[in-house]
Amino acid sequence: MSLWQLAARNLWRSRRRYLAYVASAATAVMIYFLHSALIYHPDVQGGVPDSAAALVARGLKAANVVIAVFSFGSLLVANAAFVHARVKEFGLLSLMGLSRAQLFRLIVLEGLLIGAVAVAGGLAAGLLFLRLFFLAISALLPLQEPIPVHAGPRAWGHTILVFGSIFALVSLASLLWVVTRNPAQLLRARRQPKAYPTFSRWQAALGLILCLAGYAWAAVPNPMVVIFGVVPVTLMVAVGTYPLMRAGLVAALAWLHRRERFFYRPGPFLTVSHLAYKIQENYRVLGTVAVTLAVILTAMGTVLSIYMVDIQVAVDNTPMAIQLALPSEIEAAAAAARVEAVLREHGLSGLTYRELTTRTGQLGKNAVTLAPYSLYAAVERPRGETLPPVQPGEAILVYPYIAPGGTRPEKPEPAELTVGEERIPLQVWHDKGGRL
Repeated sequence: MSLWQLAARNLWRSRRRYLAYVASAATAVMIYFLHSALIYHPDVQGGVPDSAAALVARGLKAANVVIAVFSFGSLLVANAAFVHARVKEFGLLSLMGLSRAQLFRLIVLEGLLIGAVAVAGGLAAGLLFLRLFFLAISALLPLQEPIPVHAGPRAWGHTILVFGSIFALVSLASLLWVVTRNPAQLLRARRQPKAYPTFSRWQAALGLILCLAGYAWAAVPNPMVVIFGVVPVTLMVAVGTYPLMRAGLVAALAWLHRRERFFYRPGPFLTVSHLAYKIQENYRVLGTVAVTLAVILTAMGTVLSIYMVDIQVAVDNTPMAIQLALPSEIEAAAAAARVEAVLREHGLSGLTYRELTTRTGQLGKNAVTLAPYSLYAAVERPRGETLPPVQPGEAILVYPYIAPGGTRPEKPEPAELTVGEERIPLQVWHDKGGRL
């Protein structure tokens, strides 16, 4: 029997143990492939650099990096648990004459076979859901025409390269643990006594505080606060999940242990006692899977949130559909007529026009455009709050952005306005409700 056949038979005998592992890895491969298909789509690569699709593609690149890193961590932890469960098998193979080099090759072959199955399954699932993914992206953006389905060789090659490298590194990591021990140590590894897990109040409190703080931060209604908190919130929840899950599992099993009428029966007695000692491996695997899924969903949600915030910021900061600024020597009526003709050719009509002749000045170190209060009060802004009429010697300075903490000023500030050669001292109210 060749090593390939031995590796395949070993995996087939342990298929129930590896099924969830392969399924979770295939899910990560599928999501990575879907993201890569959009990133390397010819319409996105050759489109406008600042278009919505291009911005989403940039976000998906960052999401892919996060997915790859956390997938490596989750697969490393899960594979270590599986290898530790099979150390006795490796020890018996060594006693039966398998050399250290052959054991090395066997473990590597098993890792490559698992990786090949996971990558193939993930790519097949990604190809199956590719059209649905593009339709969903087209609907979310929204685009006038849906993105055509396309999966170029770069998407396939990039996915295979990244996850092939991940599975190779995971196999090498598990290999180091096995080959550094002799057959006697491998045979005794599973028989070494384990300490009974105890409930830790400080671990439970730390995990609960980190998770609650992370979720509270993510629930803040201000979208800018949420976007800036993507990385800290993810780290807080990821770090807090492990101690909280361990403490929760220990508390649940201890509660079952205290229920004497339930516990002291053949089935529950063996199951609960076995789970109590397996908890050291189970909570790491379960916690890693939970964190990986949370990171993947967070990465996808962040891309959508950034796009939605960009749309809101664009509407807030540019409330006018069209603005035409002309120097005084150009006739405004003729230029406006040409713009109207172009708009009518494209089926646009019913626009409201406002015409204003303005002057420019210097307020401190900033160049400003001067406009009457009547125009300021007449223009509707999405979230701006119109300040009451000013007194003589006062002015309102309108900022081209919306302040996160509110737009109404508390009091005016002294400033000097320069118009031509004239200097005018003013009391200036600051309006941070977005441009006119």
